[in-house]
Amino acid sequence: MQIKRFEAPNMTEALRMIKKEFGPDAVILSARCLSAEKNLFGVKKPAGIEVTAATDKQLAAPVVFNDAGNGSKTVKGQKVSVRIDDEPTSKKTFMDAIQGSLKALSVRKVSSKEASTAESATIQMFRNHMTLQGVEDFFILEMMDMLTHGSSPDMSWGSEAFNARLLKVLAEMGVSVMDTMNVSVTGAKPRIHVFAGPAGAGKTSAISRLTAIYTRQHMQKVVWITLDTHRVGAVAQSQILGKIFGVPVESATSGKELKTLLKKYDTADHILIDTPGIGIRNAAGISDLSQIVKQAAANSVYLVVSAATKSKDLVQIVKAYKSLMINSIIVTKLDESVAYGNVFNLLLRSKLPVSFFTRGQAVHQGMENASTEKVLDMLLYPDNESGEPQNNPPGKPAEVIPYHRNSMPYSPVRNHFVANAKSVHFHRSDCAWAKRIKPENRIVFETIEEATSRNYSPCKTCCRDVLKSSYSEKPEANQVEHQHACRAR
Repeated sequence: MQIKRFEAPNMTEALRMIKKEFGPDAVILSARCLSAEKNLFGVKKPAGIEVTAATDKQLAAPVVFNDAGNGSKTVKGQKVSVRIDDEPTSKKTFMDAIQGSLKALSVRKVSSKEASTAESATIQMFRNHMTLQGVEDFFILEMMDMLTHGSSPDMSWGSEAFNARLLKVLAEMGVSVMDTMNVSVTGAKPRIHVFAGPAGAGKTSAISRLTAIYTRQHMQKVVWITLDTHRVGAVAQSQILGKIFGVPVESATSGKELKTLLKKYDTADHILIDTPGIGIRNAAGISDLSQIVKQAAANSVYLVVSAATKSKDLVQIVKAYKSLMINSIIVTKLDESVAYGNVFNLLLRSKLPVSFFTRGQAVHQGMENASTEKVLDMLLYPDNESGEPQNNPPGKPAEVIPYHRNSMPYSPVRNHFVANAKSVHFHRSDCAWAKRIKPENRIVFETIEEATSRNYSPCKTCCRDVLKSSYSEKPEANQVEHQHACRAR
């Protein structure tokens, strides 16, 4: 294990130094605030923070050390453990402990009034909104630290100053874009574009939309080559779309066939290669695909992912397709998600630029060039379809409605009723009384009517909400008899 102390003016700079020295597997052991002191020569040393970090591949999971009795609240000089890796722990204790440490490790000697400004309502609203969007806690804290040190009095939620500052923060954290649309191909070899990704991510749809842009807006010649020859109807679908756009469609099953087709269409402006959807656990299939793609010497290799995919799965997809030498990302199906924190997490973790965003089902529209402004709009205004700024605070969390089994109407098609041959009541199959009935005494009914026709009455515990009015009109003496039988059980 290697242990080293780092001194920096703020937490953001300290994290950068640790990552540069120890890499992403470093662990923060402790952190404390440094006060401004004079050295032997009388020179005043500026305030800052001191962070102790270590690196060891066999380190245990991160632990948060709290003083006894303090709970999740932290004080100045308190130790806190943070793992700076690709998958930081996302727990409430992690958020509370780190947030408390950031408050204690303020590098500015400010008055109580200035400290309250740093923890302004805007920053708190920003934190709540990003949490609802699904942004990882580690990235939220890093953004909050950068926003706090660059805040100004006129920064309020939705203001131009706030959005401009946040836009710079995204760029500093590593969010980048790549414009592959306006690349000229005049007098050059055809540009080869490969589209890879898991099944159902929208590769064919993205190819169709790019084809519409290249052929109808830029008047360029496009050729399709599909490697998806095993999926039923894949080639036929591509041929139908090719006829709609008036472009030739070819299929290849090996690298040799692909090379032949590339030579055949060497006069085209763009060659779009569609690949089969391969799961992230199929390492052999991805390896074979990477060998074929390498022979194509592609100019652009796009990783196509859906915005509706979970954040952890997106990270695993990037790792699985790493052998294809991905150089850009296309995010599809924006209309099928209401939170885009997973996309933001992907861009920061993969360090790959994003080129296009797509939405909707139409193959001739719904694609736009990616930009940092678009990423910011997706995070701040996920429900804004027009793309225009909205100066509204983040909404409240969705209300969770508890499920009560007995308050839901019962459907006899999905269940059945059970009665005891030695009793007078019938029950739903998931009732506690039904599970106590011995197999030799169990009687099964498909419907309530069948049970009542055999002179069985419904259990008042599990069937009270599906009783009909006629069931409550039984003679009082009969009801008393049923109650005594229930107690006898």
